[in-house]
Amino acid sequence: MAGLKRETAAVRTYGSGLALILIFLITFILTGKSLLMHISLGITILLMIWPAPFRYFAYVWFSFGEILGFVVSRILLSIIYLVLVIPVGLIVGKKIRHNMQLSSFKTDTLSAFKKRDHLFSSADFEKPF
Repeated sequence: MAGLKRETAAVRTYGSGLALILIFLITFILTGKSLLMHISLGITILLMIWPAPFRYFAYVWFSFGEILGFVVSRILLSIIYLVLVIPVGLIVGKKIRHNMQLSSFKTDTLSAFKKRDHLFSSADFEKPF
């Protein structure tokens, strides 16, 4: 198990180093400053020779990812709930309310239930739905 944890830490270290290189390269493309290209080249060489310093960046990078995932998932689920679940619940609730005849409930002394005098046969039990 310790080997797997060490391997995962190494993969995270290299992955976060590559993410740092990508950040500098995208910033270089957007700004055109050649210093950023030199920094990304230096990070690439350092990552290949001595990846240990990137462990700290990996910790920050993956912690940021977990926090971002926690927040964004809550926001997306809230939006989906507000846009889909609540309107569907209101529409279905009105339809069910109509089917339950709640508008005639307590309006007069008669019951709101429908009378259903039905003589059951064996066919009713073969396919009940």
